[in-house]
Amino acid sequence: MEFEHVTFDLPHGTFHALQGGDPDGQPTLVLHGFPDHPPTATPFLAEPGRRGRHVVAPWLRGYAPSPTAGPFDFAAFTSDVLALIDRWSPGRAVELVGHDWGGAITYDACVTAPERIERAVTLAFPYPRTFLSRWRLAQLRRSPSAADEYDGSTTSRRCGHLSF
Repeated sequence: MEFEHVTFDLPHGTFHALQGGDPDGQPTLVLHGFPDHPPTATPFLAEPGRRGRHVVAPWLRGYAPSPTAGPFDFAAFTSDVLALIDRWSPGRAVELVGHDWGGAITYDACVTAPERIERAVTLAFPYPRTFLSRWRLAQLRRSPSAADEYDGSTTSRRCGHLSF
């Protein structure tokens, strides 16, 4: 599946994104994590596009070519995402998929503007209340860091097995 590079003029500046799939399909916004950016997720992005969704994956604030100036807090990131939803899908709620840091923004967007979100999915980011209620120092010590687990050669293969 081919994705085109598009831009959105938002209050904080011009945000860049990859867009693909069926323009008349369910709007599906995919938010990347750290240190990823939209091109690293194209194998994953292609699947919902092939299944009739209209997919947009923006470079979030702080990731060139989108604006790189702060602030870098939840209010700023969520404001960017909601402005993008308003510009890209006015009057129609979106599916919101967030990976890693994008998952945290997804939760915040759902709490801030639930009427703009049809459904939400987070990947590699637990529901905050559950995470905080079950957090144990012993488990944290046993958990490898993301850097220990990263293997760029298998990322696209793993993403390719997810289905919608």
